[in-house]
Amino acid sequence: VLAEHRSDLVRIEGAANRFALQLTQSAQRCLETDIDDESMSRMRHDLRGQVGAIQGYTELILEELSASAAECAPSLRSIVHLTAGTLPLIDQLRPSRDSAPAKLRQVFSSHEEQAPLYEAQYHDSTILVIDDSADNRHLMSRRLRAAGLAVCESSTGSEGLRILDERRIDLILLDVQMPGMTGLELLAHIKRHVVHADIPVLVISAVSEVETIADCITAGAEDYLATPLNPIVLHARVKASLDKKLLRDMDRARMKQLAEAREELVAAIESIDDGFAIFDQEERLVRANHKYHTLYPSSLTQPKLESILRADRQGDVYFQERRGRRSVTEQSDENWLSLHLARHRGLDEFTERLRDGRWIEIRTAKTPTGSIVSVHKDVTARKRDEEHLTYLAHHDPLTGLANRAQFESTLQDSIGGEPFALLYLDLDGFKSVNDTLGHRAGDELLRSVAKIMTEGTRQNDATARLGGDEFVAILRSNPAQH
Repeated sequence: VLAEHRSDLVRIEGAANRFALQLTQSAQRCLETDIDDESMSRMRHDLRGQVGAIQGYTELILEELSASAAECAPSLRSIVHLTAGTLPLIDQLRPSRDSAPAKLRQVFSSHEEQAPLYEAQYHDSTILVIDDSADNRHLMSRRLRAAGLAVCESSTGSEGLRILDERRIDLILLDVQMPGMTGLELLAHIKRHVVHADIPVLVISAVSEVETIADCITAGAEDYLATPLNPIVLHARVKASLDKKLLRDMDRARMKQLAEAREELVAAIESIDDGFAIFDQEERLVRANHKYHTLYPSSLTQPKLESILRADRQGDVYFQERRGRRSVTEQSDENWLSLHLARHRGLDEFTERLRDGRWIEIRTAKTPTGSIVSVHKDVTARKRDEEHLTYLAHHDPLTGLANRAQFESTLQDSIGGEPFALLYLDLDGFKSVNDTLGHRAGDELLRSVAKIMTEGTRQNDATARLGGDEFVAILRSNPAQH
C-alpha cells in the first residue's frame, strides 16, 4: 500500500534501529558513576535526533498520503504520537544532581497540515542546512523544497564555510553538536565575517539546555528550535528570518544608493564656482564647499551662522567703510550683524562687499525640512560693469568731468540751499584748433582744461563739461560742507 513511500519507510526503520541501539548504550552509560554533563547532553542529542527522524518522515508520509493508502493513516499517527511521548523521557536523562525537567519543549501534532507556499519574494532565497545527520538534513531540505525554496546541504562546518564563500546564502539552519567544528564555533565564525555576518542563522538541534540556547542567541542566532521539528513552527521561523534578511538587503541597498547620491552631490557642490552652504533649522552649518570656506575662513571653525559672521566681521573679511576720523564702532558691528541675519532668515537676495574688493551676491532658499541653502556668487565683474555704466551715464567720457545731466541734477539739489557761485567757461577759437591741428589735439586740449578745473576747485565743488568747449563749475560758499 505504501510502495511509493518505500524510501521513507526504510529511513524510519533505520532511525528506529539506531534509536534502539543508542538507547541500550545510553542505559549502560548511565550506570557509570563518572558520567558528566557533556556525555549526558550528547546522549539526549543523539536520541532526540533519531526520534526526530522517525517522527519527521512519518509526518511527511501523512502529508503526501494518497487516497488509496488512507487506511494506513491511523497507524502512522500512532507512530507520531508514540515518538512524541518519548521526548519527556529522553529529557530526563541527566545526572542525579540535575533533576530539573526540560523547560523548552514544544510538542505539536501538525502532521495533517500542508506545507505552505512561499511568496514570490522568497523564490530567489537559498537556504543552507548544516547538520552532521543525513536524516535531519534530508527532512529539513525536503520540507523546504516542497514549499518552493532552494536548499543546499553541508555535513560539516568547514564544508558550510566553503559553500558560503562560493554562493549567496540567505538563511542558515545550523545544528549545534557536530564533529570537528561545532555549531556554536561556526556561528561565532560567521558573525565575525565581514560578508556573512548579516546572514540570519536558525539553530536547530536536539540539545535543549537553556545554557546552550542562551549561548547561541548571544552569539548572534536569530532563534533556536529543538528537534523533532514542528513543520508549522519551522516554516514560521524560516519566513521570519527570510523577511529580516530581505529587509537588511533592502536597507543595505538603500544605504548604498544614499551613499552614492551623497558622493555625487558632494562632487557637484565642489565643482561649482559659487560658494555653497546649507544651514539647519538652528542655523548650524551642515555642509559647505571649498569655495564657501575660502570666502569665509571662520566657517572652518565656527559651527553657526551668527558666529561665522561675527568672527569674519572682526577678522576684517568684509569691507567696512570709514569716513574721516570715524571708525567702525561696536554698535555698527551689531547693526551690520542684525541686518545680515535678517536677510538670511528672510530668504532675501542681497550683495555684500568683501575687504579685497570682491562683490558677492547672496541668495538663500528654504528646503522642505526647514534648512536654509545659501549660494554666494562672485559678481565683481558684473558690479564693475554696472558701476562703469553708471559712471558713463553721469560723466563725460573724454574729460571724466560730470556731464550735462549730472550737472543739472547737482544744480537742482544746490538751489535753495547754501549760497554758491556758478562759473561758466567757453573756449574761444577752439574750432580753429580742431581745424588746424586735428581732433586729437582738440581732445587733448579739452582734457587739459578739465584737469585745470579739477585742480583749481575744492573737493566739495562740482565741475562739469556741458558739451563741445563749454565747461561749468559750482563753487560752494562753505568748504566744510558736502
